[in-house]
Amino acid sequence: SSEGWQALQRRELRASLAKFKAAVSKEPENDAALNGFGWAHLHLGEHDEAIEIFKKVLKITPDHPGAINGIGQSLLTLGKLDEAEKTLLEATNSLIERYGESVTVKRGMTASWVGLIRVYLEQGDRGQATEWAKRYLKHKPDDEIVESLLEQALASGSS
Repeated sequence: SSEGWQALQRRELRASLAKFKAAVSKEPENDAALNGFGWAHLHLGEHDEAIEIFKKVLKITPDHPGAINGIGQSLLTLGKLDEAEKTLLEATNSLIERYGESVTVKRGMTASWVGLIRVYLEQGDRGQATEWAKRYLKHKPDDEIVESLLEQALASGSS
């Protein structure tokens, strides 16, 4: 599993997929290996497969934020915005409840949070996009990606 994550970080997607597949075949109930297997599929653009694998993770660990985020990111990419919003909001709120906003942002556990802002922008809900971006930037004011998302929300004339 750790070799799979290392390959994924190096953007060696096929190698990562193979490493996670091997890990899952040895330990089918290992939520870390399954989660990585899902993320490898997601990065390869295989979103339906990724969602199915993330659902397996959630059967083992029902509140697994990485798997919930993976489902949300896949749904966002597939254009299923209402489902993505629900899932990413759940993942983000789960992390905030567990660690608090400041720790969640400072530890970089924010993929679902950024995804949620993107969903609100896609839905045209500039108010929610602005609110979530400002909450984030309160803890990490120099984050260029979230600053850019906030600018997009504010440029649309609603906040």
